Amino acid sequence: MVLLVATDKGLMVYQLSGSEWSLQDIHFLGMPVGTVHVAESGTWWVGINHKHWGTKLHRSGDQGKTWEEATPPRFPEEQQTAVKALWLIESVGERLYVGVEPAALFVSEDGGQSFRLLEGLSGHGTRSRWMGGGKGSKDPFVHTLLIDPQDSQHLTTGISVAGVFQSYDGGASWEPTNEGLIANFLPNPTTQIGQDP
Repeated sequence: MVLLVATDKGLMVYQLSGSEWSLQDIHFLGMPVGTVHVAESGTWWVGINHKHWGTKLHRSGDQGKTWEEATPPRFPEEQQTAVKALWLIESVGERLYVGVEPAALFVSEDGGQSFRLLEGLSGHGTRSRWMGGGKGSKDPFVHTLLIDPQDSQHLTTGISVAGVFQSYDGGASWEPTNEGLIANFLPNPTTQIGQDP
């Protein structure tokens, strides 16, 4: 069994031998790896958030022996917004999702060759109430995506700081689902928007 750990100093690869974990390898040494994901196909995906060169997306089809750089997702030019960081990579079948800062979710249907912005989330009507959070970020970011194993059109995402949002149509539309969450640091601790899941 192999455990992949994304760190600010690279991608750490641990191997389980008996009951002991040992460091087997380090990829992208010294690079801030924001996210790692192993797809059903066995492909390793890595998102790097370099302060000088920007965001980088890499994939390996041979468990890290070789790496290929893929084109990371970008906002449409007319939005005049740059992707600052890659926070999550998730997949189901051939569909690949990348969550970014500022908070948005992109999807690829062609193995990461191209990405499409899920505008129902990034342009959500509550967007003006989202705040920056975590790891010194001034912008909100998508850090979690759960794909329902019974219905791949049902997506649940976590955004710091906005809350939990769900889609039942593959990401075309989203609704906040934060009822019951409490954020004692807010003037209104039970607000539907502004939670930090």
